[in-house]
Amino acid sequence: MASRSRDWRLWAGLLVGLHLLSAYLGRHRLLINTEIWALYHTGRPLAEQLAAVRADLVHPPLFYLIERGWFRLFGASDGAARLLPVVINIPALILFTWFARRVSPHWRVASLLFAGADLAPGQTLTLVRMYGLVILWVLLALIVWDGWRERPGGLALVSWTLAMTLLVYTHSSGLLVVAAFLAVNWLFGPHQLLFSAACAASLAAFLPWALFKLPVYEARGLETNL
Repeated sequence: MASRSRDWRLWAGLLVGLHLLSAYLGRHRLLINTEIWALYHTGRPLAEQLAAVRADLVHPPLFYLIERGWFRLFGASDGAARLLPVVINIPALILFTWFARRVSPHWRVASLLFAGADLAPGQTLTLVRMYGLVILWVLLALIVWDGWRERPGGLALVSWTLAMTLLVYTHSSGLLVVAAFLAVNWLFGPHQLLFSAACAASLAAFLPWALFKLPVYEARGLETNL
């Protein structure tokens, strides 16, 4: 058992090393316009930044606020900006490797394919955007839900609800993920009504932001952004 545990740790360490090498090789990549837009507003007053994010009909504010705090800690530079997705992707690589080992005998192949999504410099998960954070929240939710399925408990349900709330505040596609978890739990999970209440709680937590953006939707519709 100790040997198997060491085996997945070594494999995860290899994937993290490859990710760091990829990030280093891509350190001179030019930032794209959406990255520049977000980083520019990160340096503006908070009220101005939130007004700009409000006008973006697709993305909620969490990642933009994380960028703001990151720049306060490490300075507003291209290097600091590029480091943020690296820091987010490292725990995602480790968690995916650990989880894949639990559910599949082909966990090495699965984790290598997962890592391959961000090994090439300039790929989506290496962008200074919210996509890597979306993956991290989904992984945490999967792991917590798997524990909830095997051993239902209040802590697991609260943790899952928190992960989903962070997800929907990171990217609007998180609303679809909540619906997917709801469907899967009704088919394969325990305490369907209680879990449905947790889903409703994560959606209710998103309601203040939805109401904040509602006047923009009413004035412009979705077509401007989609």
